[in-house]
Amino acid sequence: MSLFESLMSDEEGHIDFLETQIELFDRVGAELFAHLNATKMEDAE
Repeated sequence: MSLFESLMSDEEGHIDFLETQIELFDRVGAELFAHLNATKMEDAE
């Protein structure tokens, strides 16, 4: 696999993740989405 193909594959993974996050946001709304992605203070790094 060439460098370009490797980079494209990696970027496609990022795009897929972002599209999934946008779809989830649209389905559950801003408040629940924020709650799902929140980390408790004791769990935060």
